[in-house]
Amino acid sequence: MAASPRSMKRRQNFPRLEGTCVVGYWDGLDCDYCHSPVAEGQVESLHKIGGIYVLIENVPAGVCTKCRARYYTTTTCETLDTIRRGHPNTDRELRVPVYTYPD
Repeated sequence: MAASPRSMKRRQNFPRLEGTCVVGYWDGLDCDYCHSPVAEGQVESLHKIGGIYVLIENVPAGVCTKCRARYYTTTTCETLDTIRRGHPNTDRELRVPVYTYPD
């Protein structure tokens, strides 16, 4: 589970807006779990909606440089919620093999 950026300690700098992207939002923030720096990145986010798995690609996130914990802005969370609720047309579909963990 991703932590809220509010609980994170900001070391320095302030974010700037470039188009619709906030650049530098994660600058100066440390991970809540291992206290390493958090860097801007893009991740994949997997969700189960009504029994169907949905993969959302290129999600902007703060990613811990050590333990890889993910942090999302409020705007990103709202966008993910909109995608999950709205079920927009997909960009493409993937076939995924399914395995059962042995007893």
